[in-house]
Amino acid sequence: IVFDEPTIEFSYKNDDLGDPLMNAYHAAALKLATWAEINQIKDYAFRINTLLKGFLKSVGIDLVDFKLEFGKIADGQIVLADEISPDTCRLWDETTHEKLDKDRFRRDMGGVEDAYQEVMRRLMGQMSHKNQNHHPASGHVKEECGVFGLINSSGSAGPRNPAFDAYHAMFALQHRGQDSCGIAACIDGRLVLHKNQGLVPEVFSPAQLERLSGACGAIGHVRHASNASDVNPANAQPIVARHASGSMALCYNGTLVNSLALRREMENRGGIFQTTNDAEVITYLVVREHLRTNSLADAILNAMDYMVGAFSLVVMNDKELIAARDPNGFRPLCVGQVDGCYCFASESCAIEALGGALLRDVEPGEV
Repeated sequence: IVFDEPTIEFSYKNDDLGDPLMNAYHAAALKLATWAEINQIKDYAFRINTLLKGFLKSVGIDLVDFKLEFGKIADGQIVLADEISPDTCRLWDETTHEKLDKDRFRRDMGGVEDAYQEVMRRLMGQMSHKNQNHHPASGHVKEECGVFGLINSSGSAGPRNPAFDAYHAMFALQHRGQDSCGIAACIDGRLVLHKNQGLVPEVFSPAQLERLSGACGAIGHVRHASNASDVNPANAQPIVARHASGSMALCYNGTLVNSLALRREMENRGGIFQTTNDAEVITYLVVREHLRTNSLADAILNAMDYMVGAFSLVVMNDKELIAARDPNGFRPLCVGQVDGCYCFASESCAIEALGGALLRDVEPGEV
């Protein structure tokens, strides 16, 4: 039996009692945790499930179930105090359903060490795959896609023309992607988008750029298609989403190893996708979290909890421009200033092309 939705079971951690099962009402009645803490534990568990399930799926392993141990430190803060390994998870081969976990020991099936080594081999192979864009033999890094964003210091039409700046910055980043490109500009509180397949000067005529003038901010993207099947006009970025809390535009560079799992989860909840790229998955995540939070920055921070892989983002709404980088810093992203206006780019050459000054790299995990 495969459940449509994940389930949670609570146990009271006590070796003498054999770790008995309990429910949330027991935990609250025994004053082991408040309802707020119980909900926090549940939220953590569901998030970890989404991340683990997607990551393991990418290496051909089904996550059947797993256990987490939560506790409190002296100041009352809830902490996760457990390991994630074949000792604490039920792991099955996706195709053969062969057990790759501690059940092999519990049921005297043999091959325990071989199973654990197989899990390690697959996971280490996936971590190497995440770094596949680095080619040690050549000493070069193969980059895919470039992002840029700039907002006027006043938050309204000001000293810079952000759309024109995005055009020139994308031209400087053209070496990072030649499949398609696009610009989203915020004009009088509206997000105006133009994108298409082709090089920057092919996609943006003087008339198109004039249509994007007068903006308070703009983001741009040049895209590299990873394979022939990925060449699709719909996959051009930025992506603009209009939702109950407003609207936003997003540009993304990177690879999510749990993208397929996230996409399936959203589709099962009624999500409809128009593209095959990770950027739309991330857009769904940010919009979903924005409906639960008070700010776009908080929404991006929450969304990053679900994202496993390498990425850099620039996101813009009608009031602000926000950049984010994955916790491991696998994808480059830097911040600079042009005439007092902040800007973000995949490479400093885009900032220098505008006559701006590089300030620093965006730190891994920073928003």
